[in-house]
Amino acid sequence: TEGDEQSYSDLYNENESVSPYQRALEDLSQAIEHQAGYTEAQFTRAYLLFSAGSFSQAIDDLNPVIVATPDDITAYALRGQAYYQLERYAAALEDLNYLVDQGEVSLDVYFYRGSCYFVLEKYELALQDWTAALALEPDNATILANRAITYQQMTAFEDALVDYLAILELVPDATSIHKNVGDIYFQLENYPAAVDAYSQAIALDPLQTNALFNRGIVYIETEKFEAAIADLKEVI
Repeated sequence: TEGDEQSYSDLYNENESVSPYQRALEDLSQAIEHQAGYTEAQFTRAYLLFSAGSFSQAIDDLNPVIVATPDDITAYALRGQAYYQLERYAAALEDLNYLVDQGEVSLDVYFYRGSCYFVLEKYELALQDWTAALALEPDNATILANRAITYQQMTAFEDALVDYLAILELVPDATSIHKNVGDIYFQLENYPAAVDAYSQAIALDPLQTNALFNRGIVYIETEKFEAAIADLKEVI
């Protein structure tokens, strides 16, 4: 990323008005420069860099921290997340699997490892992690959505529907979820329910073009051609 191309001093001196983040980064850099092996400062700087989106620089700080303190679980967790953000999924999985092997499981570990597996199209493994994450936090709408999408990729549409409906219990006005529910009902050939779900999405957001288009397709399937033309005209 662009932030990764900047030096620490560039980040600090970019503006005349120094932000608290920039000042903290500069202070940490000076502490590390004057005290070699100051792993606590390196980890803190890595965390700040990660938060700013400078993932490569964060990893550069985390590597010596892990070498000096190989039992530092938090460093592995942060490095795994940074690798994920850089789309270095194999490296991310190495760190995240290490954490799981050590019994250090958390919502974040399952989230990032599940995300890696999903991108790599290892859906069964992703599904296992989403389910483990939900055991820790059953009402997490993000994880429920991730598991529902994974079920969709596996054509397990009824299972996906259960998760999407659970999300709507938590977030009734989630426009995209209503649209996804419509997609599931379409796949299950429950066309009236699909129309109802798409209509709810459109009521929440009249510019929901995907829902409009898909509702038009359902109308074509059910030979309601005038309604189909009306929806498709809105999209075109």
